[in-house]
Amino acid sequence: MLLLLLVFWAGFSCRKQTPAPASPSEPEAVVDVFTVNVDGLQLRAAPGPEGKTIRGLQLGESLTDLGEVSDFTTPVQLRGIAFNEPWLKIKTSKGEEGWVYGGALSFSSRGKSASVLLKKRLQTFFGEEVAQRIDAFRSDWETVSSSNALSACFLESAGLKDELNAKLESGIQIRDSGELPDLFWLETAIPGHIPQLVAEGTMYTLFADYGAWRRRAEETEGKEDDAFFDLCIRFFPEDSIAYFFPAYFIQTWDYGGHSLLGRGIHRQLLSGLDRLFREKSPFTPEILRMKTDLVNDITAAEGTYWEKQDAIIRELEGILEAKYPILDKADLAALSTRLKQFQTPEKFSIVLNQQSGE
Repeated sequence: MLLLLLVFWAGFSCRKQTPAPASPSEPEAVVDVFTVNVDGLQLRAAPGPEGKTIRGLQLGESLTDLGEVSDFTTPVQLRGIAFNEPWLKIKTSKGEEGWVYGGALSFSSRGKSASVLLKKRLQTFFGEEVAQRIDAFRSDWETVSSSNALSACFLESAGLKDELNAKLESGIQIRDSGELPDLFWLETAIPGHIPQLVAEGTMYTLFADYGAWRRRAEETEGKEDDAFFDLCIRFFPEDSIAYFFPAYFIQTWDYGGHSLLGRGIHRQLLSGLDRLFREKSPFTPEILRMKTDLVNDITAAEGTYWEKQDAIIRELEGILEAKYPILDKADLAALSTRLKQFQTPEKFSIVLNQQSGE
């Protein structure tokens, strides 16, 4: 995105003078800086695999874009992913000029060459139709100016994120964890989301970055989006990124753990959701989904619980006594049933007090 610099000229002397009118300067060009993400990437004298090798580049080496992109692409398999990208002319930190393959580069800027590379990469990874949707989402993210517009952008991104994660899971063939490709450029492609390695470092998954959404909300009119993302951060307070396990759940092994019902976290978060629900937040569909996940954590048939019986019963009784409007009849029935089951947990194969280690 081009940055428009406004230069203000004013005359100064011992007497107060009237400043001259502001005059905009020319837009500052964005110079892309790429990072090598494949060790030994060949710097070539000409674009294409037949170009004479100048030298091999090191992993993590920074390259400055010189603004030239080949008019052809080359299909290459890199770390389990099929790329089909152009070649870029660059300059190294040592002053060497040459051409490198685009698929072996990471980037975070949005200059001309990076934009060309990003568009082609998205098409290769996800297909033309999904790439267009990603572009539309990114445009919405950059231009929204109100709480309602940002809520629509966020709700659209939730479905898009799920679709992209499915494609990431099925489209990357990992031979071993040491050859996992670098996909962190997706943060540039899909703002408000962070790609993270999961499944013991063998797969990438996109997660919502609530901190980034909260910062974007500060730039819009209205406070509904600020309040919603503040609450989202309370669900994931450690780093504001929506990982698999929210604040009301303690992870004790790679793929699971125990509910923290009994600590008061469920009730605090449910109170926040209920307040936004009663205020008719534009984020209501997501608020209801978050409520359902929270209730399911309490009532899961095979759920296990970290806290002791008395603390669990006390918090659940408080939730039911609060009569939150966000809880529908089915929620209340499920929670009431669970409260009775907590009275005799052994009868219903409910495991409590996992903190004891027994």
